[in-house]
Amino acid sequence: LLVTLWQVLVLPVTMIVLVQASGSCVSLSQVDEKVATYIFWHNAGQVFLGGMLGSAFAQQINQFFEAGPAAAVDILGTYLPASSNFFLTYLLFRTLVLVPFRMMIPHLAVRMYIFRRWLFRCSRAALSPREKAFLYTPTSVRMGFEVGMALLVFLVVMSFSVVAPIMPVVGVGYMCASWVLWRHAVLYIYVRKYESGGLMWPIIFKIMLFIYCIFGIFVACVFAVKRAYVQALLLLFLVPIFLYKFNAYAYYRFARSTLHVPLRLANGAPPAQLDARCYIPPPMNEHSMGWHPEWMKPWTGWNIPSAYCVT
Repeated sequence: LLVTLWQVLVLPVTMIVLVQASGSCVSLSQVDEKVATYIFWHNAGQVFLGGMLGSAFAQQINQFFEAGPAAAVDILGTYLPASSNFFLTYLLFRTLVLVPFRMMIPHLAVRMYIFRRWLFRCSRAALSPREKAFLYTPTSVRMGFEVGMALLVFLVVMSFSVVAPIMPVVGVGYMCASWVLWRHAVLYIYVRKYESGGLMWPIIFKIMLFIYCIFGIFVACVFAVKRAYVQALLLLFLVPIFLYKFNAYAYYRFARSTLHVPLRLANGAPPAQLDARCYIPPPMNEHSMGWHPEWMKPWTGWNIPSAYCVT
């Protein structure tokens, strides 16, 4: 419960403030892409690695001091699977409690309207057009946060699928429940704040390859504990090399075409005519055309602070 509260309430706001404060993004989609990357690596280090090593160390702290450093690898390899209980509980909580809870409670726009209109404003005066525009704004998806959390679940399921066979079953249940939730939410509740042209997928693809590499290393550790050293060495050396080669092939075959338009397509494309106002921030347009209180934020309606403006 505490881990989930930290991830839902504190982590997304902290990450997006840090990304915006860095001043390294030139578009809203790029902010979300970095948020997704940072959230995954934070969860992989704090939740996954910290929970795994902390559980094994807490259970066998006496043996660490009695056996000495030479036996540390065998002790870790033997008792690390015991940490799967923590992650199994974590996944069950997200599947059976968090997802149904998000389906039942009023969605964020309704909650924020009640808070801003009746609790924060503390006035019965008529609303101005600007206040109405702010209160009635639809909510957008926190794409970077949701992608990072889904990848954390995939990391946990793949890593412990060998030592805890029930973990893939729970992971499939979580993905199915999340699909029902997000299919309805994206179609009928949330609105799109920007268009990235599918640039989130290369980030997801690279992280998934990293997760497959971790899966291979975990299977190699299981083989080593079972004294199957040949199989462990084969997995330990061949899996990272194969995934690296496949990533390089995918980059040169597909990703490079997203960075630069092929000359044949550029030559056949009609000339583009863009309004110069597209490159002007909305507050600087005539009559503030296109302006909104949260126009500079990648997530609309989530009460996140604004650090700097992107167009």
